Amino acid sequence: MNHYAAAWAWALSSPFQGTKQDASHLGGTTDPLVISWPGHIKDAGGIRGQFSHVNDIAPTIYDIAGVKLPEEVDSVKQIPLEGKSLIYTFDNPNAPTRHTLQYFTTSGNRAIYKDGWWAGNRYHSTWRPHFRRLTRTRTLTFIPGSFTT
Repeated sequence: MNHYAAAWAWALSSPFQGTKQDASHLGGTTDPLVISWPGHIKDAGGIRGQFSHVNDIAPTIYDIAGVKLPEEVDSVKQIPLEGKSLIYTFDNPNAPTRHTLQYFTTSGNRAIYKDGWWAGNRYHSTWRPHFRRLTRTRTLTFIPGSFTT
């Protein structure tokens, strides 16, 4: 739960609908991320538009540190990390997104991102046909009937 007024929750999610309790609309899942690495990121202060998710943070840190995760520990095969390192964006702001699929769910709301497209629904209702092309300016292109239950 948020520990501030609901109006602030809506304002901080702008320009997207929803709050942090709402995964079905991007207000609940879209936040800025600032990465600073002096001497390594040439375009300091630059803006990147690639899709990323919180599960990309650990792979990025491991990549920077040169850590290679083991495939097996004590004879037990390890599950690979789901995220993608963000290093590819540091010096190439126009690189294609490498994180191409992400599922979100919280408090009965859910959404999915796939290759630049987004769909969502609220409170475990059936998926509504609002499969949309996502841009960071909140421009969503509705394509009727392109996503069915």
